Amino acid sequence: MERLLHDSLGERRWLTLTGAGVSTDSGIPDYRGPGSPVRTPMTYQDFIRSPENRQRYWARAHVGWSRMRRAEPNTTHLLLAEMESAGRLTGLITQNVDGLHSRAGHRDVIDLHGRIDRVVCLTCHG
Repeated sequence: MERLLHDSLGERRWLTLTGAGVSTDSGIPDYRGPGSPVRTPMTYQDFIRSPENRQRYWARAHVGWSRMRRAEPNTTHLLLAEMESAGRLTGLITQNVDGLHSRAGHRDVIDLHGRIDRVVCLTCHG
């Protein structure tokens, strides 16, 4: 696969954007793929509006975390990390909250939607 990528990309450096499909081989279901349950993402405004909304959010996050904490980086995560180490990637932006790119060894990851394993207090920001 690495040879195929090299033949396709040549010597150019790339910025990579990934989404849910890259983590499906790690056992994390696609967020909106075929057979996925209908989801209604909670906005920040909804989250801060009431304690009930926050409780609902954290209950759902707990279910997601229980699956994601057991997931391991797959071939795609590892290959992208190797490409970064070799200077082939200028950066990686992911929509995924699973942290698998970092666990695969990426140093320069932008987690567009945050990470499920990182929490910040809204009062003290700690």
